[in-house]
Amino acid sequence: MPPLHELLDGAIIESQGVIEYEIKPVSTACQVDLQTKHKTITNALGLAAFEDPSEMQKLCVHADGTKVSRTKKTDGYDVSVSKEPLAHVKCEVQTSGDEVGVRVYVECADGATLEIVPQTLARGSLQPLSPDEPEFSSLAGHARICLKTCEGAAVISKGRGQVRVLSGSDAEAFAQGDALEDTAEQCYVAHCDVDCLCLRDVTGGEYQLNGDQTLHTISLAQGVTTSGGLDELHSPRCLVSQQSSIAKGTESLEVTNTAPHPRLLLVYGDGRAEELMAKGD
Repeated sequence: MPPLHELLDGAIIESQGVIEYEIKPVSTACQVDLQTKHKTITNALGLAAFEDPSEMQKLCVHADGTKVSRTKKTDGYDVSVSKEPLAHVKCEVQTSGDEVGVRVYVECADGATLEIVPQTLARGSLQPLSPDEPEFSSLAGHARICLKTCEGAAVISKGRGQVRVLSGSDAEAFAQGDALEDTAEQCYVAHCDVDCLCLRDVTGGEYQLNGDQTLHTISLAQGVTTSGGLDELHSPRCLVSQQSSIAKGTESLEVTNTAPHPRLLLVYGDGRAEELMAKGD
């Protein structure tokens, strides 16, 4: 892709760090309603702009159907960008008050939502980044991101190098605060800073899958260290002994009297896997 100054047919002014290019004139018409004082601006390229008398809201409609609106608030302003059938983007900018910062919402047609809050690391903690920060783009390296699907699953990153994958009520509770920061169960946690994926189940068992595809059973290793060996661990290690465990959501299904034939699967450390079968199969 050619550089920006070539696309604009301009020249770079190195002393000022800007690109200088010619803007061709475009025929423009402006109309102000005599009663409501609403202003309408149109041009020959198909752009239409609307503005109310108090300048609280401005709306631009481009020739391709893209709508851009800006609405003033007491503590900031909102900017929305939409075009059918693409996702709707809304940016909330708060310039005063107790919660100064920027929050971006993206709503997709399939019901998925994406929320982004730019943050910066200050005095050992993450703080919302002020929209007036001159180096906004370079400092916004710890954004808080939450991606939710219409089914309730969520992928959440709070800007600390950890990405969590949750479902159901755990996703909603974790997105609202830090109460479940270290106690969320049945949650996949990807540690981007150390290249590993962790899981904690409802029984307290912890498992860690590393980037080199090695598996570390954290809870089992701790049990062996505490008890002095594998012989001291109580078996079977299940919720209820001598009773089969039924998968959630299958309680109403009929249980057969005979068990299926056992299968032997081999999974290697390099990611390959194979199944050993009898000659008759």
